Amino acid sequence: MPDLPLMADLAPYVPGILVRTLAARGPTPVMPAEARLQGVVLFVDVAGFTQLTERLSLRGLEGAELLSEVLNSYFGRMTDLITGHGGEVLFFAGDAALALWSAPEPSALPRLIALATQCARRVCQELYRFSPVPDVALMQRAAIGAGPLAFLELGGVEGRGLPLVAGPAITQLGLASRLGGPGQVVLSAEAWALAGGQVDAVALEGG
Repeated sequence: MPDLPLMADLAPYVPGILVRTLAARGPTPVMPAEARLQGVVLFVDVAGFTQLTERLSLRGLEGAELLSEVLNSYFGRMTDLITGHGGEVLFFAGDAALALWSAPEPSALPRLIALATQCARRVCQELYRFSPVPDVALMQRAAIGAGPLAFLELGGVEGRGLPLVAGPAITQLGLASRLGGPGQVVLSAEAWALAGGQVDAVALEGG
């Protein structure tokens, strides 16, 4: 089995799905692998970070330190909201975040879609127009997809691998995100169909 103290040290910095995979696999060498699952994914896109970075860069070292504090505070609170609603952060990419709710069985999807939607609404309400410096406000829009997913471990060269989540639920996020505006939460057509009436929504042009 993997070294448990090391796993505990690493757990706060990597997705939970990867921690569980490593714990179950034991000392087997890293090789490309794929695991199929059902789940709900939440993509939060944040506008305003470029303007914030440019504004703080004018302050030199002080601005860089302040930017680090802002990022830790902002994404820290977003992480708390996601985990508080039963999800797990897969990664932060620049000014966006991707989170996952794994479904133990397909029948759990409606409940998880409702949880992800509640989480997205809280993120957009609580962090909307977050203004760490004068005249700069961060605004979020959120997209939700649901259905089949694949957890991939790519690479394996020299013991190094790259975890990746792909599949239809991820693909759905592209269109849903484009249809959303600041402060809005948009479900894909597939997520809406799977929600089973547990989410109130208004149909958008484009599905």
